[in-house]
Amino acid sequence: MKNFSFFWIVIFLVLTFQVSAQKVRKDSVLLYESFESSSATAKYWTATASSGCSSYNWQIVSTSGGGAYSTDKYMSYPASSATKSCNATLTSPKLAPGTTGNDDSLEVDFSMFRESVSTTDFLGVYIKDENGNTVVGPISIPVDESQSPSSTTGWDRLSWKMSYQNIASLSTSNFVVTFIGVSDHGADILLDEINIQHIYYQEVKNVKITSNFKGDTLTAGDKANISWTEQNVSSTNLSYSTDSGKNYTAIGTESSPYSWTVASKATNTAFIMVADASSSTVYDINGPFIIAWPEKLLNFNGGDSIPAGSTTKIYWRSRNTVTKVDLAVSIDGGFTYVTIATGVSSPANQNNSYAWTIPNVTSKTAKLKITGDDGSFIESAAYFKITHTSGIADANTPGDFSIYPNPVHDNLNLQFSNPVTENTYARIYDINGKLILNQIIPQGSSNASLNIAGFVKGVYILEVM
Repeated sequence: MKNFSFFWIVIFLVLTFQVSAQKVRKDSVLLYESFESSSATAKYWTATASSGCSSYNWQIVSTSGGGAYSTDKYMSYPASSATKSCNATLTSPKLAPGTTGNDDSLEVDFSMFRESVSTTDFLGVYIKDENGNTVVGPISIPVDESQSPSSTTGWDRLSWKMSYQNIASLSTSNFVVTFIGVSDHGADILLDEINIQHIYYQEVKNVKITSNFKGDTLTAGDKANISWTEQNVSSTNLSYSTDSGKNYTAIGTESSPYSWTVASKATNTAFIMVADASSSTVYDINGPFIIAWPEKLLNFNGGDSIPAGSTTKIYWRSRNTVTKVDLAVSIDGGFTYVTIATGVSSPANQNNSYAWTIPNVTSKTAKLKITGDDGSFIESAAYFKITHTSGIADANTPGDFSIYPNPVHDNLNLQFSNPVTENTYARIYDINGKLILNQIIPQGSSNASLNIAGFVKGVYILEVM
């Protein structure tokens, strides 16, 4: 290295090759180094003067007394004393391109002494095949440090990068790096520490799950859409874990987005993994999330006919996030619900039951609703019936009748298809089953009027028996 004061400035020239963001530098191989290495001294370079300028050629300089430039070996072309337009060529040994990737690059690094002089002397740099044909270049670097690439006076460390594909398809098997010194009587052209490298790049492989299930609760058997992005990956394997990621079960080799049928295994620590099918080290995971058994009402799902006043059991199964439930019933098709019980114990993933005493009402559109302490709920899939208490004689049941108006404000009218054969009762209950009105309809009547002018606005049940 030089032992006098100077600034090292790395300058990337116009032909700097930019590597794709999808690649990362993997390794580099030093194809050639000069001039200090014992295995690559200056004798391996070929210096050739131009016609008529034989006295002016590149030569190795090795000084030990300090001098103007250095105390070690460097190459010099005496442009300051050469005839104008003389030039001399300095050619590297033959170099083999080797096996290259699509984004590999060739890098030529060298030091050049720049001076604060007004001159048009310059250094040209080429890549040529072994027959002397130019493959890449030239780039031209003036000796005058005020010219591009500009710097302060002294040794500049310059770097020329280019795509290796420019030389990988050579018609000959080898290439050379050529420096040409062009004289204009300005200043000597000095070169040192020439390194030629093949820089290898490898593709960056990546997968990223874009659908986020972390903290969610998925229901076993339901569909969940899994989406992900991938980079330089030809196929992806999809799998899931139900034991905090210790073990994974394969879903399959799939493409994004994928509609997954959620696994039928209840867990609070589920994970999804997407992995490169060809590399177990390229993957992404998402979680933890909950897989819950579907809440399910096991009876009262339509078609049932339950006598009013009787006691029967409600059966259901809770998801694994539920510990207690509230039970409610509707007799108006699900528009309004009345509480049956609250805080009923409901162990997860098993059948649970509650003994329910049916209210003394009738309905053809009854529904049950069970709400878990996690906010989830289930309802009857269809209406069931609450009928008259068993044991009432058919003779006491009036024939077909109609009511009007409905909704009603003051008087509710009943019209029978046939006169009632005995005294009949018209009873009105509130939604909680409390008797609000009990009116006798005399035997032989074909109609009746019920005064409800004092009732609070709401939903009521009429029973005629």
